Amino acid sequence: MESPDQADVRVLDDSEVETVCEYLGLTRLHQGDGPHLVEWIDDISVGHAYLTLSNPPGRSGSTTIS
Repeated sequence: MESPDQADVRVLDDSEVETVCEYLGLTRLHQGDGPHLVEWIDDISVGHAYLTLSNPPGRSGSTTIS
């Protein structure tokens, strides 16, 4: 059995949005308080995560880390 190609994970670039939307939903695309990370295998987006940088999510302001 062949192993799949290694995945590449990177921050979503504006030029990749249309490609990613073909396979995945980006419901928080224009939320504006964090980046989308996208996992790619062979130029196909296979997974994503949205990192919220505000606390609580969806609100602007400073983030508190304890």
